[in-house]
Amino acid sequence: MKLWLLLLWVLIFSNHVLAEPETPPAQSSEVNSDVSDDDWGNEWGEEQLDEVNSQSDFWGFIEGAYGRRITNSSVVNAQETLEELRGRLAFSYQAQNWRFDSKVEAIQDELFDNSSLKLRTANLSINMSENIETKIGRQILTWGTGDYLFLNDLFPKDWQSFFSGRDDEYLKSSSDSIKTSWFNGNSSIQLVWTPEFTPDKTINGSRFSYFSPVLGTSTRSQLTPNSASDSTFSLKVSTSVNSIDYAIYGYTGRWKTPVGVTQQQSLYYPELNVWGASVQAPLANGLMNAEFAWYVSKEDRHGTNPFIANSQFKALVGYGQELFSNFTAGWQYYLEHTSNHNRLLKYSLWPEFETKKNRQLVTLRLNWRVMQQKLTFGLFTFWSPSDHDVYLKPSLSYRYSDRWKFDAGLNLFMGKHEYSFFAQHEDNSNFWIRIKATF
Repeated sequence: MKLWLLLLWVLIFSNHVLAEPETPPAQSSEVNSDVSDDDWGNEWGEEQLDEVNSQSDFWGFIEGAYGRRITNSSVVNAQETLEELRGRLAFSYQAQNWRFDSKVEAIQDELFDNSSLKLRTANLSINMSENIETKIGRQILTWGTGDYLFLNDLFPKDWQSFFSGRDDEYLKSSSDSIKTSWFNGNSSIQLVWTPEFTPDKTINGSRFSYFSPVLGTSTRSQLTPNSASDSTFSLKVSTSVNSIDYAIYGYTGRWKTPVGVTQQQSLYYPELNVWGASVQAPLANGLMNAEFAWYVSKEDRHGTNPFIANSQFKALVGYGQELFSNFTAGWQYYLEHTSNHNRLLKYSLWPEFETKKNRQLVTLRLNWRVMQQKLTFGLFTFWSPSDHDVYLKPSLSYRYSDRWKFDAGLNLFMGKHEYSFFAQHEDNSNFWIRIKATF
């Protein structure tokens, strides 16, 4: 209740409350910007710094968010899944050959009755030469062509934020890294070194329940995997020829999720190498993409260790286009092939709960913008014909002005088997709303 009283105070006393409706945005026919209703695009921050005069910028926002389960959970008592007030202050300074960016957030989380101050980003970008740029510090990193599907993108993700209804921005977590980029015309090489391994923020029982093969049912027992302190390396080599983008990727580090169990029965992140490639090209009136990745489980190359994940081959193909004015659609087909699957079943302690040899996933994204593009209806669906489960993400976004934005949506999970990837979260289905004021 304290959270919403504070948010009400912000609404009442903020300058220009519900004033100055925003100027209608210019129409755009670019498929790549319309296929996804977020700010991801193909690459975040991969352009070189322009040589401009020194200038600084300061901005921020205050956002209230609330989420609640649609049905009662059998293992989680709390009905709320999200109840927080978040404030951000962002600062950037652009000089001729370098740039500094930072974002600091203060968060009051009523769900866990705690307050925190988090440094989301703080990095220095330096033009080392005409075609070499280095970015040092805490940053958000991403690459690859998938929409909500990450094959060669082994940078940290926050799945608790994704399932609870926070802004899509928070699906991408921060990492303390050094990124060096070399540019030459339409080609580039990017190398990222992260001195200390940063895992994904997975469903761990704190906010949402999950299926436990040990218990054979859903639980909210807290998962505390062993941490790892070794470094990781990520590489991308890309080029563009005749409007077709090609890229190859490499990664050496650890699995981003705790898919290993030690002899002491503790979860941990096994060692992993990943190699892959992607292509993205105009097709008809839209944009197609294809990507694959080979996951080499270094500690279980032959699939005989039941306590470590097997190697996998992952691939996707997708296509998106604007079907008519302000209405876009995009689909993807994803395949996840587990190597040595027969050995996985043979040595597994719970073979009935193991993943399919060929897990398949089909996604669909629909976006419709109306009222001079101020109101957006969105729908993203995950459907697995192999697992017989579904994850639906309908959403509604209204930008009243340049200052005010209102969002609402649902996270709906359904499935045939309690242990499958999405069906295990059926009791975690929730609705959410967000109100954001920027300054």
